[in-house]
Amino acid sequence: MAAGTSETVTVEATSPQQVESAQYPINVQATAGDTEVSAEVIVEIVGSFSLDLSTPDQRLNAEVTVGDASTVDLVVTNTGKAPLQGVEMSATPPSDWEVNFEQPTIAQIPPGESVVATATIAPSDEAVAGDYIIGFTATHAEAEGQIDVRTTVNPSTLWGLVGIGLIALTLAGLAWVFRRFGRR
Repeated sequence: MAAGTSETVTVEATSPQQVESAQYPINVQATAGDTEVSAEVIVEIVGSFSLDLSTPDQRLNAEVTVGDASTVDLVVTNTGKAPLQGVEMSATPPSDWEVNFEQPTIAQIPPGESVVATATIAPSDEAVAGDYIIGFTATHAEAEGQIDVRTTVNPSTLWGLVGIGLIALTLAGLAWVFRRFGRR
């Protein structure tokens, strides 16, 4: 190198696979003849970001009844090496349905740990008995997890009770007719 000039030196450092997220100092030395120069470089390992969304028993179905709200537990697992902060929970239900989360934002999930998010599902009052799909999403700035839950709508028990009442009234009416008019 000529006197009074500068050169760019590239330093490459490879971290171990399972290193913790932190700041690490690296001493860099350059030697030319009898002259030695050193500097300390700080390397910050931020870790990897990854999350998984599932249910506690790995089943992706739920049952709801028209006129009632039901709950579904979702498990958000940090599968990365860095903590996840501010994980947003959301859902895409069928039209006129409501899905609310007890905790719509999860403050923090440390690496390797899980948090349970409870969703309350209220089907539309006009929902027909059958199967519907609700998409659930856990979103972080660096990672996202999605699942679809098949939701079975059962008809309201009110109509079953009305049917039983009509049958009882019909039988009572027939009994009254037979008692009143008997055998003639």
